[in-house]
Amino acid sequence: MTTLTILVLRLSTSYNRNILVHLNPRKAVGVDDILPRILRLGSPVLAEKVTKLINFCILNHSLPSEWKQARLTPVFKWGVDTDLTKPTTALSQ
Repeated sequence: MTTLTILVLRLSTSYNRNILVHLNPRKAVGVDDILPRILRLGSPVLAEKVTKLINFCILNHSLPSEWKQARLTPVFKWGVDTDLTKPTTALSQ
């Protein structure tokens, strides 16, 4: 008989706090319009809430539709045919 093992990924609060603390405050805002500086300063309080939210999404196999959004900005390649663009996506960090 074969035994099936399912591993469930769960993030820790310390892992998420570390990510928030190391955000570059000079980066642009994402779709959520929250400054990285605010996320960084609020990391002691936000890390636990963000961890609970992410772990909930992992356990329920679903993501909010807002997390699937991105802003596309065409970046023109100068010196090449002007019809060619390189699409750039700004994602929230």
